[in-house]
Amino acid sequence: MENRAQKVLEAAGIKLGSVVTDVFGVTGRAILGKLADHKTDPAVLAELARGSLKSKKPQIIRALQGSFTRHDASLLKHQLILHEQLKERRTALESQLADEVKPYEPLISRLDEIPGINRDAAIEILGEIGTDMAPWATDRRFAAWAGLCPGNHESAGKRKNIGVRKGNQFLKSILVQVATAAVKTKGTYYQAKFLRLSKRRGYKRAIIAIAHRMLIAIYHMIRNDKPYQELGAAIFDQRSAESKKQSLVKQLENLGYAVELRTA
Repeated sequence: MENRAQKVLEAAGIKLGSVVTDVFGVTGRAILGKLADHKTDPAVLAELARGSLKSKKPQIIRALQGSFTRHDASLLKHQLILHEQLKERRTALESQLADEVKPYEPLISRLDEIPGINRDAAIEILGEIGTDMAPWATDRRFAAWAGLCPGNHESAGKRKNIGVRKGNQFLKSILVQVATAAVKTKGTYYQAKFLRLSKRRGYKRAIIAIAHRMLIAIYHMIRNDKPYQELGAAIFDQRSAESKKQSLVKQLENLGYAVELRTA
């Protein structure tokens, strides 16, 4: 409805959206109400500006200089009525959803701790997978069901490099969205992992890999009833140092040396 209301305005030469970021905010909604009553004086409408928009009254006046007719006002009023009806229905659905998820609040709160996942995303994920991990004996089977692992295509003993499986498209879409948000959170394991992978595999493959990692974490959090544990971005440097240390020790031992390490 908001996009349709915008089209009515733009067809009449009204460019309110170029000045007001949220056309359905306090200022925008007040101006739309007046336009729907066919009150089109730009100077009068600009006086409805609130907050930081008060300093943009000249720009608002210029944006409201169009050819807004009574027919346009009638169309806009119809869109505003539909918008209010949809808003009321959405409020009712959100209230009903809040009652439905009350038994799962502790789990939702734990999932909310994962970078990139907020309360709404946690509810959407639980809506797709539920709270019983018994149908999936391992996290690999769970990832395969979700469609976040490579397909198994082999010919003449050679495995083909193909995309992920089809799986649960709704769950996959949600996880790709939260993974995209997670890699933007500084100092986290997911961001560090993404930066390492994207250099070798590219952006899209790296995002899918992060979505896969997040799904595995969710699986174990639900199955084992555990909170999220952030490994941090430094985990890769620590692992690299430990691996290098073990490699050097092994080389010396192969040369016949007995190695004893101590912290400097």
